[in-house]
Amino acid sequence: MTRLFEDDFEGCDLAKWTKDGTPTCSTDKNHTPGGSYSCKFLSTLAVQRISKTFDSQQSGLVVVFWLYDDATLTDPDKSCVVLADDSTTTCFMGVSVDKPSSYYIYRIGSTYYVTGIARSTGWHKMKFDYSDGLRCKGSIDGTQIFDVDDPDTFNRFIAGNSWAKGDAIDYVDDVYTAPEALTQEVSDILGMADSVPTKASFKQSVSELLGMADSVPGRADFKQAVSEAIGLVDSAACSRGVPITISDILGLRDSIERRKKVSKVPDLPDHTIEGGAAYE
Repeated sequence: MTRLFEDDFEGCDLAKWTKDGTPTCSTDKNHTPGGSYSCKFLSTLAVQRISKTFDSQQSGLVVVFWLYDDATLTDPDKSCVVLADDSTTTCFMGVSVDKPSSYYIYRIGSTYYVTGIARSTGWHKMKFDYSDGLRCKGSIDGTQIFDVDDPDTFNRFIAGNSWAKGDAIDYVDDVYTAPEALTQEVSDILGMADSVPTKASFKQSVSELLGMADSVPGRADFKQAVSEAIGLVDSAACSRGVPITISDILGLRDSIERRKKVSKVPDLPDHTIEGGAAYE
């Protein structure tokens, strides 16, 4: 199973994107385990963004951005959002300090909403879930903030500041769209690689394991299998700096094969945080 699109900006170029303004690859901030770069937006009263458009509408997928927010910046004009929609009904989330300054916001259509999630400095996982083909569910750091039936597909995504105002510095990294089974906790798992002496080998091993996701009927089962694999991080071999091989990881094959015979584990109910006051 492969990702429809991904960019960790380690190629130090923006060739996969259409650019407005002067976004750049930067080493100032990085989210990619073992990496160095992210995409930087230096807003100086001008539009600064990157965008990707597909030839057709997409569904059955999730879109994930990692957004770096400096919550100490509270200029009323500071804005940095990530968007994934059908080019008809606007759907984005992120920072728009004037609505208000202390919480993350989202917009559906022409209406803005304030979430109950307070801004904090650091990397934040922004996720658009189009996996059931009927609706879009948005979440920030795993907390669902909206669930709408329009849009229910997407053909573009955008990151950055789409308004010619403000003076701020923002970053995005590790952007991808893929089937839900492949994305389940991927970034959190790979984030552990920073603590592993042979992190490149570990990252590759986990990535290959994740490629088996399409053979696992239940996401909960697959997540458990990956959790078992992550247990290898604490092994003596790893702590001594001995490379973790794919053979070590694939030792879990038997347990995964057993799980293939188990009926799909139902998802837990979503706990939606209703949007607060709306801003037209």
